[in-house]
Amino acid sequence: MLESKLPPASRMEQCGAGCQSSNHRLAASFSWFFIILLLVTRVGAGACSLNSSLHHSAFESHEQDGESAGAELNVERRSILATQSTSGEADVLLACKKVLDPFNIISDWNGINYCGWRGVNCSLQAGQTRHVVELNLTNIPLKGRIPSFICNLTHLANLTLSNTSLVGTIPLELSHCTELDYLHLDHNELTGNIPAQLGQLQKLRDIYIYNNNLTGSIPEELGNCSRLTALNLVINKLTGSIPASLGNCTQLAWFKLTNNSLNGTLPEQLGDLVNLQGLYLANNQLEGTIPKSFGGLRSLSFLQLYDNRFSGSIPQELGFLSQMVSMQLHNNRFSGSIPSLKSCSKLEFLILRNNTLEGLIPEDLPLSLIYLSLSQNKLEGRIPNSIGFCTKLERLDLTDNNLTGSIPLELASLVNLKQLSVPNNNFSGHILDAFTKLHALELLDLTGNGFTGNVPPSLGFCGALELLYLANNKLSGNIPSSLSKCTKLKFLDLGQNYLSGAIPGELGVGQGQLEVLVFRENFLTGEIPLTVLNSSSLAHIDFSNNRLEGELPAVKHSSLPILRVLSISNNRLSGRLPEWVWRLPEVQVLDLSSNKFTGVISSNLSGLTGFREINTTGVDDLKGKVLTPHGGFDVAVKNGSYIYSYLTKSVTVIDLSNNTLEGGLPTDLGSLHALFCLSLAHNRLTGPIPTTLHQMERLESLDLSFNNLNGPIPPDFGKLTYLSYLSLASNNLSGEIPHTNGFDHKNPPSSFTGNPHLCGHPLPTSCPNLSQGRNGGKLALFLSDVWNPGFGIGVFIGFMSVVVLIIKWQPARTLVFLRKQQLSHGTHALDTALQRIKRHA
Repeated sequence: MLESKLPPASRMEQCGAGCQSSNHRLAASFSWFFIILLLVTRVGAGACSLNSSLHHSAFESHEQDGESAGAELNVERRSILATQSTSGEADVLLACKKVLDPFNIISDWNGINYCGWRGVNCSLQAGQTRHVVELNLTNIPLKGRIPSFICNLTHLANLTLSNTSLVGTIPLELSHCTELDYLHLDHNELTGNIPAQLGQLQKLRDIYIYNNNLTGSIPEELGNCSRLTALNLVINKLTGSIPASLGNCTQLAWFKLTNNSLNGTLPEQLGDLVNLQGLYLANNQLEGTIPKSFGGLRSLSFLQLYDNRFSGSIPQELGFLSQMVSMQLHNNRFSGSIPSLKSCSKLEFLILRNNTLEGLIPEDLPLSLIYLSLSQNKLEGRIPNSIGFCTKLERLDLTDNNLTGSIPLELASLVNLKQLSVPNNNFSGHILDAFTKLHALELLDLTGNGFTGNVPPSLGFCGALELLYLANNKLSGNIPSSLSKCTKLKFLDLGQNYLSGAIPGELGVGQGQLEVLVFRENFLTGEIPLTVLNSSSLAHIDFSNNRLEGELPAVKHSSLPILRVLSISNNRLSGRLPEWVWRLPEVQVLDLSSNKFTGVISSNLSGLTGFREINTTGVDDLKGKVLTPHGGFDVAVKNGSYIYSYLTKSVTVIDLSNNTLEGGLPTDLGSLHALFCLSLAHNRLTGPIPTTLHQMERLESLDLSFNNLNGPIPPDFGKLTYLSYLSLASNNLSGEIPHTNGFDHKNPPSSFTGNPHLCGHPLPTSCPNLSQGRNGGKLALFLSDVWNPGFGIGVFIGFMSVVVLIIKWQPARTLVFLRKQQLSHGTHALDTALQRIKRHA
């Protein structure tokens, strides 16, 4: 108590030296504490620095690996280490680049501002840390893989790697990109399955993985992506069925699975996609019916189900989809009638071809139609007059049905019509003069009906007309010369009618685009006009089976530089074949058969380059394929016929049969290496068969019958390995039928009959110098040697030499005498022995 009452100064004085000693000890303790703390801090820092250096050294040593598959995996492991040891997004991007871009195509990712690197975009919120939200490297040929750690960019919302030549699989770790809205991996070479883990991405809106090589099925888990608006998996190799769970993606607007191998039926749940605008399921193996629930797709504008196996009727409910713009259900097995579609007031494209639909064409077709295709069905009745109100219609295709009646006059109201195709029906009546009002008309195809009357001269005023097919009807009268006014005309087919008169000389004049001219199977007379053959654009001429006469006009071969087909068979044409026939550089079908042509076959066929050059590329390049007339081009040979929809380089035919051609077969025929069919039958050809014919290595049909050919069959004919039909009948051929490569066994006796001097298999006549057995064969060979004059002369000279030797040379005479004595003694001994045997007997 006394001390407490003392003043402070007094208390200090009272402490004295003892207090000072205590203070010194306390200060020393604090000093040691700070020294120890400093040492611990430095040691810790050194340890951290050493650890970092070790990681860095390991990273650099791995970086020196090669570009093998193992090196790529090492790169990805190094990248993972780098992203774990740093927190910067720039480091993550650079690590991703090593996997995405192994060939360093992107060389400008440098500097500290990684948000400005090519393809990188960052968030823009003011006052906040910027983060990478988009990586877009579209159209850069990276040729790498998708990094499994790319989701270390934790704010990534848009990953677009379209058309970057990526390989490998889609990593399961993409499910860690929880902020991802847009995933675009289309136009790459990705393989493997679609990861089911993508269904964990609740914010995902777009999945574009089309045009890859993905396999497997579509994961059910994608149905958990409730915000999904676009799913595009077109052009892959996906199998299995369409998951019903996708009906949960009610925000889905675009659903595309075209060009896969999907099967099964359409889930009813797809009818719950009330926001769906486009459903593209074409070119798969889907089957069954269209669910009636599709009537609930009130936003649907585009429905593509073509090239599948759907069956049943087209639901009436589709007729109430007021937003429908395009309905393509062709190449399926739909049956029944076409439903009323009058409520589809926006429908522009209705394509139902190649099904088995029946009944009538609806009267209440939408007035908005631009393209209507109902071809290849079983529709009946007439074309409804109401179709004239579809004034926007540009293309109308009713091919291959059972439609009847005449073409309604109301069609003349379709001022925008560009293509009218109604072939292979049962239409009748006259062709409308009113077609002249269709100023936009480019294609008119009335083939294969029962139209009568004349070809309307008014068609010449359809200035836009390019393709005119009127074949296989009952049209009569003359070919109107006014057709020459169609200056854009490319194809003109009037074949298989009852047309008469001459071919108008005006045709071809001023028609610089005319490619195909077909008048076959009519009753046309007169000569072939020179002006027609002077059209340099012509690629196909078929005037066969008419009554044309006279000689072929003298055409410059340069006037027909691209002519592929010249068929004028079964007419009354005469005279010598002009030289230009053998100078057509591109001709592949030359059919002049069944006329009255005379003269010889040219000895120089070098101008027929279309028969000489074999196409070894596998591509039929005709400077653009030449489309043959409607219904295909029929190539007839003795053992059958071939119909080609397109004229390709594999179709090569020369037919000069049934004329009065003379002279021999030119050896230059062997240079036509690409020739498929050669027929020279029923002429007056003489001389031997050229040995060069075996060089025609692609020849499949050869007919030289009914001529005056002589000499042997060339033994090398057996080298014609493609030859499936041969006729050498009714000539003067001689000798043995060759055996090379079984030639005599590949052809029947009818191929050789009518040649009295031919022998050997398969004919019943054996050749004189042949026997059945082996010894007989040797004997025949010996006899043939005996009758050789050289053999007889040799025998005579040898015999006389021996005689002279015996007469003139003493040792030889002595040898002969001794031999004679020995022979006599031997004979005497033999007689004595025989007598003894008789006595004992």
